[in-house]
Order: sequence, then structure tokens, then C-alpha cells
Amino acid sequence: ATNEIKVLIEFTRYYENLGSSQPTWQNLTAILGQINFPKDLTIETNLENYSILADPMLEKVFFNLLDNSLRHGETVSKIQICTDKNGDFLNVIWEDNGIGIALEEKDFIFERGFGKNTGLGMFLVREILSLTDITITENGKPGIGARFEISVPKGMYKKTDA
Repeated sequence: ATNEIKVLIEFTRYYENLGSSQPTWQNLTAILGQINFPKDLTIETNLENYSILADPMLEKVFFNLLDNSLRHGETVSKIQICTDKNGDFLNVIWEDNGIGIALEEKDFIFERGFGKNTGLGMFLVREILSLTDITITENGKPGIGARFEISVPKGMYKKTDA
């Protein structure tokens, strides 16, 4: 019970700060460089040096995706993170090789209170991204792995110097 209260207080603090700062240009490679990935996890990235205009809490999105891959993926040994230009959108794809997400859960994972832990993490992810019209969907295959696709609209991403 104490841990649940602590998590709720922390969530409230994060949620309260959503949108309180102006969006900033954030380099995806730099953000992922701040994450302390476990040594036994293989990480493959191909981010093509893009920056996206997002809430300063963008790093929480990637911390939460990692936490979910490790906590719920059960067999995750590899994570791939890449960008893919699709028309006017830049897709940032986070893919793991874990057990994936059950079909009946896919429509609910971004809802507040849904989940196997606090039910707040993926809700917060969606809220952080939505502040700058960025969306997130999960389109992995159960038994093969989770695949989160973050769609960044035109004008909200740019290539930066290497």
C-alpha cells in the first residue's frame, strides 16, 4: 500500500508538470544516451539524427517504454529503436523481442488504470506525446514482441547535424 501511494504521488507530480514548459527540440540519440540500458540487453538503433519538438518530459516516454519491455516482455533480450519517414510523418519505432501484448489488451494499454503494474505509465506516455500532437500506437504481434510506433507530424521533427 505504501508503494502504491508513493507511485501515485510521483505520477501526480509528473502529471501536474505536463505542459508547464514550452516544447523544446530534443535529439533522439541524446535522449536515448541518457538511458542506462541493462548490460545483458542488446540495443540496436538507427535514428538518422532526428530531433523532435516535444514536451521536456520526452525522456520519460523512453524510460517508460524500456521499463515496460523489461517488466512485461518476460523474454526480452533485444530492443530495436529506429526512425522511418512515412509521408509527412516521422515514425519512431520501439520494438522488443519479448512476449508481446495480447490482442484483447492493445486497445486499452494507454488508458489510465489499465495494466499489470500501476496502470499509469503508458497513460503518461500518451499524455506527454499528445501535448505536441504526437501519437503512439502498439502494433506488435503477440508471441513475437511489442512494437510501439510514435508518429511525429510534419513541422515537429527535423534532421540535425551529426
